[in-house]
Amino acid sequence: MMRKLAATKPPPKKCNPFGSRELQTMIDRIIWEPRSRGQEPSMIEFRALLRAITYYYTWIRFSDYNLLTERDVEDCQDHIRLTFARSKQDQYYSGSKSFLPAVGGKYCPVNIFRMFARQYNFNFGPQGNGRNYLNFVIFNTNGTLRPKYHKTLSYSTSTLQMKQILTQFGIRKSYSETSFKAGGVTAYIEQGESLEATMVHGRWRGLQTPLYYLRGTHQYRLKFAQKIPKISSSQFEI
Repeated sequence: MMRKLAATKPPPKKCNPFGSRELQTMIDRIIWEPRSRGQEPSMIEFRALLRAITYYYTWIRFSDYNLLTERDVEDCQDHIRLTFARSKQDQYYSGSKSFLPAVGGKYCPVNIFRMFARQYNFNFGPQGNGRNYLNFVIFNTNGTLRPKYHKTLSYSTSTLQMKQILTQFGIRKSYSETSFKAGGVTAYIEQGESLEATMVHGRWRGLQTPLYYLRGTHQYRLKFAQKIPKISSSQFEI
């Protein structure tokens, strides 16, 4: 069955997974270190951080994220709900949703969404402006950074700026816009969740994509190695 699933569709391009360690470093450097000095987070860095957090928890594509506006984000107290009017990952119906949980503390994705909304005057929910994008463009006007909420950042510029931010923070692994998504999926599978659950959360149509991530996890491959019959230690006794 696994061979059949893997053969029906070309696998996603491989990338380096970025997980909770890289995300924690980014949150500390972008939010908490400036705040300890009485400063606000950098606009360019905070914009990149929100994208990374969303990738890690929801496993969405860049093309999906780039369509998100303040109207598509709803603060439901114990979680953030993202609504996509259309999506390549959409399952069997028109429109879909993804969720980020409230886990509490300074690394909580919901708290970080709220900080982002306060800092940039986003009004989350159905009453929000459908042209105020989360991945907005930032213009430098005579040394002053100004957001242009009605325009979205390109894929190439998003990736380039994220690479620059990661390098500045001492994270020198090769990065792509799927790195935090891969890290989130891998961490989820390695804690023992099923392929079916992974498929549902990732909004995938079948098991091919979660199977690809499963086969690439260290814990999954290690389980196979551990089940190989061991050589008896008595065979080495002289």
